[in-house]
Amino acid sequence: MIVFCGVGFFEENLLNEIIKHWEVTVIEKDKNKIDKLQNAGKNITLTEGDATSAVLWKKLDTEGIESVIVTFRDSDLSLEVCWIVRNILKLDVPIIVLLYEKEGEKKFEDSTVTLIKPMDISINIILNKLHKNYSRAIDIGQKKGEIIELNVMSKSHITDRKLKNLRPSKWHLAAIYRNNELVIPSGSTRIKVGDRIVVAGEPKILENLAGIFSKGIPQFPLQYGEDMAVALDKRHPWVLEESVFLNAAIRTNDLRILIRDFHISDEIKKKLDTGKLSYKIEEENKSKIRFVENKENVGIHALSFNKNNLFDYIRAREIFKAAEKPVFISRNSSKYEKVVISLNCFDPVYPMETGVEVARLFNIDFEVIYITLPKGMRGDTEETRLDERNNLIKDFGSLYRKKIQYKLMEGNPIVQTLEYLGSTNGKILYISSFKKGSAGSLLKPEVGFYTAFRSEFSSIVIPQKVENE
Repeated sequence: MIVFCGVGFFEENLLNEIIKHWEVTVIEKDKNKIDKLQNAGKNITLTEGDATSAVLWKKLDTEGIESVIVTFRDSDLSLEVCWIVRNILKLDVPIIVLLYEKEGEKKFEDSTVTLIKPMDISINIILNKLHKNYSRAIDIGQKKGEIIELNVMSKSHITDRKLKNLRPSKWHLAAIYRNNELVIPSGSTRIKVGDRIVVAGEPKILENLAGIFSKGIPQFPLQYGEDMAVALDKRHPWVLEESVFLNAAIRTNDLRILIRDFHISDEIKKKLDTGKLSYKIEEENKSKIRFVENKENVGIHALSFNKNNLFDYIRAREIFKAAEKPVFISRNSSKYEKVVISLNCFDPVYPMETGVEVARLFNIDFEVIYITLPKGMRGDTEETRLDERNNLIKDFGSLYRKKIQYKLMEGNPIVQTLEYLGSTNGKILYISSFKKGSAGSLLKPEVGFYTAFRSEFSSIVIPQKVENE
């Protein structure tokens, strides 16, 4: 038996569907509504009275109750019914509450009930129809848009790549529908234009994915967050200008300018206001180490260091150990002419994917470098790493239908990388990565961190999580 508390226009239609399959006891104190339901069917029992009365509930056959549906417009009344069912009758049965008050959800935080918001469901249905290319799950999970279905309308850097090489951040591909057939994704599966896919992840990240798959909009750094945060340093006044230059290409939403012992001149404000840029100036009392901790909705942090300053080196190591998102080290080398991507890291897909995409955003060339041990010193592990990187170059070359400039060198990765960067003509943007939570040690520094810190050129450094550690 299902107990149905309260009957309005919407609830009457819902009730008519429920009684087709279940026996229902309706509690309603409005006699006119009770009279209207007299001929509703044989599966319905009508009880005239107040559903918030414990006395009324004790008169029911409580042992036969399987579920309770509460439909009052007043959330306090609904909460009272839930309290009676749980605390007086001691019934461990599903309780479904139709919630109409916008802020009423907070009242049920400690209640073991299922909340359904008819208004939100209606809004989501309409939005799904308007979006056309993607739909959000209405009654699955948290119902906040963390599960969506997308139509892949446009080729992007994510399509035509093996999922095992994709390494998505904060989203997961659950299913693919291709040619009206279900495809269960595996590591070798590739997303194709025309696919309909089901994706789970953080709602804001999924909104960005909708743009990527429907319009081919580049992803970086949207998979980490929509904004760019800039920590200004009076020793390096160019940081803001270069951050604005980078921000224009990677298409973040807001530039969050964080000031600490720094005065932004009227001239700088005028430049910001005359550009097509959404920005916020925020007082930041935290240290730079706290600055890079996981800020909500920030996709990349912009900082600057003096590469010849020991204090800056120590501080940079601590900052990188705390970093959860990509870090941009500004060296006043904007108007880049080329992107250089280092594959000397745990997982080369991260810098490769980001570097290729950033080069596309700036419409400039890119090249890839990898420093391996001399042939006589390589063991099986190093040979495997070399094969992985060679195959990755072939994979990306096939995807973009171009011969990738790939420089393979032998020697010490840090020394060789810095020498190569120092010999490069023109302004470059260096892309590398490092193991999240570590910047190495003085005796064994992380290649990605140390080369970016010591380089003459600006760098984007990506923290990557090392699995099975």
